[in-house]
Amino acid sequence: MARAFVDSYLEHVHGGCHTIFHPASLRLQVRPGTVKKAILYAVCAIGSKFSTNADERALEGGLAAEAKRLFQEDLENICIENVQVSLLLATLSSGKCCPSSEALYVRIATGIAEILRLGSTQSDVEGDDVISQETSRRIWGSLYVAERWSSSGLGLRCRMDDVDSLNHVVKAAVEDTLFYSPSAASQTVADSDGKPGLWASMITLTGHFGPIQDFNRQIAKGGLSAPNVAQKVATLGRNLDNWHEFLPLDLQMSATNLDRGLRNGLAKSLTSLHLTYHFLSTLLYFHSLEEQRGPDARHRHDCEYIVRCKYHAGSFSSLLSHHRQVTGADINHSTIGHMIVVSSSVLVHTLLFGDVHELPEARQKLNSNFDVLTRLGRYWPAVRAMVVFPTQSRRR
Repeated sequence: MARAFVDSYLEHVHGGCHTIFHPASLRLQVRPGTVKKAILYAVCAIGSKFSTNADERALEGGLAAEAKRLFQEDLENICIENVQVSLLLATLSSGKCCPSSEALYVRIATGIAEILRLGSTQSDVEGDDVISQETSRRIWGSLYVAERWSSSGLGLRCRMDDVDSLNHVVKAAVEDTLFYSPSAASQTVADSDGKPGLWASMITLTGHFGPIQDFNRQIAKGGLSAPNVAQKVATLGRNLDNWHEFLPLDLQMSATNLDRGLRNGLAKSLTSLHLTYHFLSTLLYFHSLEEQRGPDARHRHDCEYIVRCKYHAGSFSSLLSHHRQVTGADINHSTIGHMIVVSSSVLVHTLLFGDVHELPEARQKLNSNFDVLTRLGRYWPAVRAMVVFPTQSRRR
């Protein structure tokens, strides 16, 4: 049963909201029972969510509780495994609508990572194989992403702001297919070409999240004049556009790249990367929807930003639906539920205030978003709580 739960976790969650294991190595550790017990229980707690057997799904609570108990007993052990456990427990907390617990586990993980000098050149041991060094870098990157998400909801300051570590992790990152290849364990970092892959690109993309959130908070507080809003949104938009423009060709969203991702097991990571891009773009231009009905809507840039907001919200929905059609599976972690709600909010706005020709497509995409939310809600209580809003909108 443990092997099935581990496989389920790797299939549904790992590579979406975080990448903290080398999958083949984790499976090899599970078979003889050499994997750290707290890791095994936490992974199984997440993996059990997706079982078709109700009795197996009911094991989640007990597995999660045991993972927490083992983690707390071993808390003073400063090791990379405890960073992994912290991130797994943060994932479980996020999915259960416990943002404070999520932030606590992420903070514990950042503290351990800081003591270990994780992400710095000091953490790279000469002669280590690709798996060891790249797994460490991906754990640091996953923690960087998780901290920005968990801190945002509570208005906390991010601690992982070391530019040198960020640059090192991104520049030294190993290309994904090399990392996942069967021969990776026999190679050294010097054998790789240092080409940033999907997860390195996700790290740099997530770096835009904080400034966009700060911008939206300033607007909500009324602390920005109209010229300042225009200047900031132009700068932030240009930064996002530059990220997308300089994305390597093999990481851009296309039928060819998605097909390649299906063959090498990276379709979920590729889709997650581009869903995040469309989400952040939607979030950046979201404020312009209110201006559509205001006295300044005549300005050209206001109209342009409204178009961009609707475009990215619609593209998010289309990509989410297309991924399921092609792979037969959803992007299956609770964070995606929040992104879907933002996309749906724009689609609802279009239904209420858009032109007649926009309505059929907006309604179809809203229904598609709702279907995904409903499926995700089976596994994540946090997503279940979000379903009320789209349900009410669909009844109009």
